[in-house]
Amino acid sequence: MVGCLVIHGFTGRIGEVQPLIDYLSTHTDWQWSVPILPGHGETLDLKGKPYESWLEAAVHAYEELHKTCTTIYVIGFSMGGMIAAYIAARFQVEKLVLLAPALRIFSVRQLTKEFGGILVDAHHHELASNLMYRNSLRKFSDTPLTSVIEFLKLVKYVRPFLKQVNTPVWVGQGRQDAIVPYGTMKEINQLISSTDKQFVLFNDSGHFLCLDESKNEVSRLVLQFLTGS
Repeated sequence: MVGCLVIHGFTGRIGEVQPLIDYLSTHTDWQWSVPILPGHGETLDLKGKPYESWLEAAVHAYEELHKTCTTIYVIGFSMGGMIAAYIAARFQVEKLVLLAPALRIFSVRQLTKEFGGILVDAHHHELASNLMYRNSLRKFSDTPLTSVIEFLKLVKYVRPFLKQVNTPVWVGQGRQDAIVPYGTMKEINQLISSTDKQFVLFNDSGHFLCLDESKNEVSRLVLQFLTGS
C-alpha cells in the first residue's frame, strides 16, 4: 500500500493543499493522511502552541500511516515543506515534494506589489477574489507574535536536518511569491544532500501553488514525479 502524508503551512488549513490532493486522488488509490497541526485549521488558536507540537503532530501522522503503508510519499507546503523535509530526514520516505518551502520568508519587493493589489481590490470591493488576502493577510490579526517566533524557531531547528535528506526531491516555487522569495530554491538545493533533485519555477505563480492559475500544472508534475510516469 502507498501512503501520502500532506502537511499544510503556517496559519494554514487543508484547503490550501486540497486541489492537489483531489487531483492525485483521482489518479491513484493511495491512502492519505492530512493532519491539521495544533492551533491551525479554519479557526486559528495558535496561542501557547510551541513549534515542537507541530513537529510531533506530523511525526505521529507519519507513524500512523507507516503502520499500514510500505511506501510513503511526503508533501509539504510552505512551513509544511520544512516539516516534510524533517520527516524525510528522520524516517523512511520514498519521495519528497516541497511546495514553496519556507526556509526564508518575505520578498519585500513582491510583498509591496501584493499589498498594492489588495488596496486596488479593496477599492473595487473585490477582496473576496484576492488569493493573497483570503489565504494569508486576513489571518495576521489572529496570529500572536509569539506564534510567529515559534515558526522562526521551527525553521532554525529543522534547517540542519536538510543535509540528511537523501530521498528524491521535487521542489516547486512561484516567481511572484511574496511570502517565500523564489531565490530560496538555490539555498534548498545547496542544503539538501539528495543527488536526485528537481526544481521547477512557475513564472506567473505566487505563494499558493495549489490554488492559483498554475495549480493544474503543479498537480500534473507532482503526480509525474511521484509515480514516475
